[in-house]
Amino acid sequence: MGRVLGELTNLRNGPLSYWRAKAPFHAGVRLGLGLAQMFMAVFSAVLLIETGLNRFTLISAGFTTLLTLTSRLMFHGQERK
Repeated sequence: MGRVLGELTNLRNGPLSYWRAKAPFHAGVRLGLGLAQMFMAVFSAVLLIETGLNRFTLISAGFTTLLTLTSRLMFHGQERK
Protein backbone atom coordinates (compact mmCIF):
# COMPACT_ATOMS: atom_id res chain seq x y z
CA MET A 1 0.00 0.00 0.00
CA GLY A 2 2.78 2.42 0.91
CA ARG A 3 4.62 1.81 -2.35
CA VAL A 4 1.50 2.39 -4.45
CA LEU A 5 0.70 5.58 -2.57
CA GLY A 6 4.30 6.70 -3.00
CA GLU A 7 4.09 6.15 -6.75
CA LEU A 8 0.77 7.95 -7.03
CA THR A 9 1.93 10.98 -5.08
CA ASN A 10 5.30 11.22 -6.81
CA LEU A 11 5.07 14.81 -8.03
CA ARG A 12 8.18 14.58 -10.17
CA ASN A 13 7.47 11.55 -12.39
CA GLY A 14 4.13 10.18 -11.19
CA PRO A 15 0.63 10.61 -12.62
CA LEU A 16 0.13 13.82 -10.62
CA SER A 17 3.24 15.45 -12.06
CA TYR A 18 2.88 18.69 -14.01
CA TRP A 19 3.98 17.18 -17.31
CA ARG A 20 1.47 14.35 -17.22
CA ALA A 21 -1.38 16.48 -15.91
CA LYS A 22 -0.77 19.30 -18.38
CA ALA A 23 -3.95 20.24 -20.26
CA PRO A 24 -3.85 21.30 -23.91
CA PHE A 25 -3.75 25.01 -24.67
CA HIS A 26 -7.22 25.07 -26.23
CA ALA A 27 -8.70 23.77 -22.97
CA GLY A 28 -7.39 26.86 -21.20
CA VAL A 29 -8.72 29.13 -23.94
CA ARG A 30 -12.10 27.42 -23.72
CA LEU A 31 -12.16 27.80 -19.94
CA GLY A 32 -11.15 31.46 -20.19
CA LEU A 33 -13.83 32.24 -22.76
CA GLY A 34 -16.45 30.45 -20.68
CA LEU A 35 -15.53 32.34 -17.53
CA ALA A 36 -15.48 35.64 -19.43
CA GLN A 37 -18.93 34.90 -20.88
CA MET A 38 -20.39 34.15 -17.46
CA PHE A 39 -18.81 37.22 -15.89
CA MET A 40 -20.01 39.52 -18.65
CA ALA A 41 -23.52 38.05 -18.61
CA VAL A 42 -23.85 38.70 -14.87
CA PHE A 43 -22.23 42.12 -15.26
CA SER A 44 -24.67 43.03 -18.06
CA ALA A 45 -27.66 41.85 -16.03
CA VAL A 46 -26.61 43.81 -12.94
CA LEU A 47 -25.90 46.87 -15.07
CA LEU A 48 -29.33 46.59 -16.67
CA ILE A 49 -31.02 46.31 -13.27
CA GLU A 50 -29.03 49.15 -11.71
CA THR A 51 -28.94 51.70 -14.55
CA GLY A 52 -31.68 50.62 -16.93
CA LEU A 53 -31.36 50.37 -20.67
CA ASN A 54 -28.62 52.71 -21.84
CA ARG A 55 -25.61 52.63 -24.15
CA PHE A 56 -23.30 51.07 -21.53
CA THR A 57 -25.73 48.21 -20.98
CA LEU A 58 -25.99 47.62 -24.72
CA ILE A 59 -22.19 47.74 -25.14
CA SER A 60 -21.80 45.24 -22.31
CA ALA A 61 -24.40 42.89 -23.79
CA GLY A 62 -22.79 43.27 -27.22
CA PHE A 63 -19.39 42.34 -25.82
CA THR A 64 -20.95 39.29 -24.17
CA THR A 65 -22.42 38.32 -27.53
CA LEU A 66 -19.01 38.67 -29.19
CA LEU A 67 -17.44 36.39 -26.58
CA THR A 68 -20.16 33.80 -27.16
CA LEU A 69 -19.80 33.98 -30.94
CA THR A 70 -16.03 33.64 -30.66
CA SER A 71 -16.41 30.57 -28.49
CA ARG A 72 -18.98 28.99 -30.82
CA LEU A 73 -16.87 29.63 -33.92
CA MET A 74 -13.71 28.28 -32.32
CA PHE A 75 -15.09 25.22 -30.58
CA HIS A 76 -18.36 24.21 -32.24
CA GLY A 77 -18.19 20.73 -33.70
CA GLN A 78 -15.12 19.57 -31.83
CA GLU A 79 -15.35 16.10 -30.39
CA ARG A 80 -15.06 15.84 -26.64
CA LYS A 81 -12.58 13.37 -25.23
